[in-house]
Amino acid sequence: MSKNNLKNRVSLPPIQYDETWKLILSLWTKPAIEFFLPNIAQHINWDKKYRFIQQEFSKFKMQDSISRVDTLLEFELLSGKSFILLLHIEIQSTQPETIAKRMLNYLIRIYSEHPNKEIQSFILYIGQENYPNINIYQPFQMNNNLRFEGSYYMLAEHSEGELMSIKSPIAYCLLLNKWINTSKKTEIERLETLRKFVQLIKENNINREEIHHFLKIADNLVTLPKELKEEKNKIIYQNLLNNMITLNLDSEQLEGIKKSINIMYEKGKTVKDFLLEGKIEGEQVGIQKGKMEERIERITTALKRGKLTLVEIAEDFDVTLEFVMQIKKEKNL
Repeated sequence: MSKNNLKNRVSLPPIQYDETWKLILSLWTKPAIEFFLPNIAQHINWDKKYRFIQQEFSKFKMQDSISRVDTLLEFELLSGKSFILLLHIEIQSTQPETIAKRMLNYLIRIYSEHPNKEIQSFILYIGQENYPNINIYQPFQMNNNLRFEGSYYMLAEHSEGELMSIKSPIAYCLLLNKWINTSKKTEIERLETLRKFVQLIKENNINREEIHHFLKIADNLVTLPKELKEEKNKIIYQNLLNNMITLNLDSEQLEGIKKSINIMYEKGKTVKDFLLEGKIEGEQVGIQKGKMEERIERITTALKRGKLTLVEIAEDFDVTLEFVMQIKKEKNL
């Protein structure tokens, strides 16, 4: 497709910041806490299982509810005490001065139910703007002693060079987010961002077992019209197989690989395992069926009912959150 044709397009699908960052936090929970809250990470007992607990606090939904992603996690500290982290991801705010106030309101409600647990809030602002004091709420200007100040990370405060120098999956995801923020207006810019990110992970000698995580993140975050699906798949999935197997793949086969890799990932296997087992031979791409199709149908039904969160569905069907999100996306639910 020529660049002239691309320039004539005006309808671009929205960027899926919300679901992508839920996925990032699910894939790299420990690296995320170590990156954003290192002082807290050192007190968490990582040998103990942590859990996402959004549903348990759904009754605290406020009329002026926070507009974007709220993630609630519960950890066990080295001291044995429970610790709840309220992590709020803000993408774009028309009233940034109210965010800290709403976070405090939410924290108080949680604390009223669990006074014996440690509770902390954290704001991750991934938009282009830089809002000073986004984490501070001071209700009375004449009383400096009455003040709430939470932890935060402002993407706009950190340069591309700084993120490039940090060898962390979270830094790479933030870098992709920063590139998307500045290249979301046209399809050409989005495609170039995708190529740039794929090149980044190839050049940084990232563990092959994690490559499919990053490319899945890129697939979710870099949204493009259906007409560019083939070109997008070529960038992502041809690179996924790079240096593993040499194929001359057409668009149908690339789509088959995409579905096969998602099924493989749901089973906890790596791309390398998948290829070594001979699931792809020559130009033949096979897709597991039978029980997997039945499970997909049941997950689809649960998504349509809308009574469970994505995390709860993943737990009920013993699959990854990423797998549930992929079904939701493909079924347009």
